Amino acid sequence: MRRLLEGMQELKVLLAGLPDPGGECWVVGGALRDAWLGRPVHDIDLAVPDPISPVVELLERHTGHNAHTVNQKFASARIVANDYEIDVTPLNGDSIEADLRRRDYCINALAVPLSVVLSGNAQPRDVIADPNALDDLEAGRLRLVSAAALTDDPLRVLRGFRLAAQLQMEPDNACREAWRVHAADLRKTSGERQREELVRWFSLGQLDTGLLQICADAGVLWQLFPALSDSVGCTQNHYHHLDVWDHTLLALRQLDGLLEQLPGPLVEFTGAFSQAMAMQLDGGASVLALTRLSLLLHDVGKPATRRDEANGYVSFIGHQKVGVELVEEDFRRLRFSSAEQDFLHRMIHEHLRLGFYSDNDPLPAKLIYRFIRTLGNATLPQLLHSLADCAAALGSDSEESIQRHISAARQVADNYVNDSHVARPPVLLNGEEIMRLLSLRPGPAVGRYKRAMLEATAEGWISSPQDAREFLAGLAGDTGRELNGG
Repeated sequence: MRRLLEGMQELKVLLAGLPDPGGECWVVGGALRDAWLGRPVHDIDLAVPDPISPVVELLERHTGHNAHTVNQKFASARIVANDYEIDVTPLNGDSIEADLRRRDYCINALAVPLSVVLSGNAQPRDVIADPNALDDLEAGRLRLVSAAALTDDPLRVLRGFRLAAQLQMEPDNACREAWRVHAADLRKTSGERQREELVRWFSLGQLDTGLLQICADAGVLWQLFPALSDSVGCTQNHYHHLDVWDHTLLALRQLDGLLEQLPGPLVEFTGAFSQAMAMQLDGGASVLALTRLSLLLHDVGKPATRRDEANGYVSFIGHQKVGVELVEEDFRRLRFSSAEQDFLHRMIHEHLRLGFYSDNDPLPAKLIYRFIRTLGNATLPQLLHSLADCAAALGSDSEESIQRHISAARQVADNYVNDSHVARPPVLLNGEEIMRLLSLRPGPAVGRYKRAMLEATAEGWISSPQDAREFLAGLAGDTGRELNGG
């Protein structure tokens, strides 16, 4: 209890100047939990009797920000202030005790009057808590408040995994069994809410693959990405020592290792890689979360493309393309933004590119250019993705393959980070100039000629507009019918 009371002093500082709405207004859940754990508090949950509008309007006036609805079922309103977010939700029941009995996990079933928090004079008698809340916080245990908790809101299944990962807590056996029983109910919740929990989970500093295995064993992960379940037990060829699923888990662990420490040849680019992974795309997901998600799904197309060849070799031809097709509807259902979906598609579809290129050392300029042109803002994340994938293969020539991948990754990173003329060759002729030169109509052929020109510029074959005209004229004479689509 002392730790909670001390933590509430931090809450008082965070909420300094916040008006006291008066009446029955409670700080509940995560803010008190994090205060007890000594974690930074960024989100404040308030529970107030219905109607909540007087409290919401008071907070809107105080913060200067408008509230928006975040949960239609529970009629929650969120106000985003400068340093924190406040969610206001009606009391679930006729008292705070009844409300806490309807909450998700015992560690979140805590309440203190807002007026007490603002006063800074909280006493043990002011804390209302589930009987197991403080014991579970002390033990690092995740336990459901009641058997009905997941029925009330099945999203709490996925939230449980995120909380266990975020707080490094161990779900008890009853919790794991309840997750399994209610896994299919997750589909009753909105894709937006599922995406939010998944992204928050995959944005954490470390991704606990043991917890991810529990998520799979409970069937929860297969509710999010049904095709991924076929990867369990899907054996591979001599390039791999694990089945597809276990290889995927190992690749995720390898990625976390790379995020902690890059291989020697890449160390000078540590800052650039860190900056790339911290970036957020339109839609709000971090590149870190999306890179992990793409690695989770990178081989999802393998079971559907697995073939036992006559010579005894096992092939997965086209699995990267099939993989994208298998999960693109999942991405739409989960309401990933267009930018996020495009990033995920590129990461999955192009995850073999670095490996294909790594047989060339040094890498030809045109291959470096093609890699960067194709991946764009996913260039550095894809390098990490490819290195993690390679390191998790552990096949017969794994060490040699890893070194080839690292060498290729260094050459791509060097050009990308330093914005070389290979990475971004100057555009010597624009589309209109190419159309006039070659008497072309608008269409795909213009883009193909432009790409050929940029590739030649990256390689150093041409360096002026006149060079480009001569190059394109010659190209049109030699291969014009093919480039022009026939």
